[in-house]
Amino acid sequence: MRAALDNAMVPRRKRPWLRVWPCAAAALLATGGAWGCGGSSPRLDTHRVERAITASILDQGQIHTTVSCPDNVPRKQGTVFTCFARLEVGVYPVRVTETNDSGHVRYGNSSPPLVVLDIDRVQRAIERSMLQQRHLHATVRCPSEVLRRAGLTFTCEAAFGGKRHPFSVTQLDNHGGLRYAGQR
Repeated sequence: MRAALDNAMVPRRKRPWLRVWPCAAAALLATGGAWGCGGSSPRLDTHRVERAITASILDQGQIHTTVSCPDNVPRKQGTVFTCFARLEVGVYPVRVTETNDSGHVRYGNSSPPLVVLDIDRVQRAIERSMLQQRHLHATVRCPSEVLRRAGLTFTCEAAFGGKRHPFSVTQLDNHGGLRYAGQR
């Protein structure tokens, strides 16, 4: 089964997520550095940064992620590093900049914004396409949090005829255009 779903069938999520997250609360959360042995410099508590970024993404975009940052980051003004917000499908980079030597940070990503597919609409569009093209009454289930990014592929499942059938969905562009094909 192969079909192209155009943008009209799979519209973008109405509320794109913010591009930059300046956060004073995160600055306060990120202050607990650790001192190492042998005169090493203080390290940033990146686990607190991870929790702050995760909370910001959930609060501002209602997107569930797991954020991971590097472990061994010096606590020093101007230090820049990248954390990664992992969705059920897709990974989004978040740039973190330390704004002072006390561990205060600013984080975000100016481009592209973190946007997920409207999975309910994707599932309904694929169900309509399967009915129109193959005369199959199917129930489609896809992962719930999928990063909207051209070229990203994920697996969904269609239930019809008493069986479940996996198929691949590929994002054709950054606007919600998709193509799907059954797996054999």
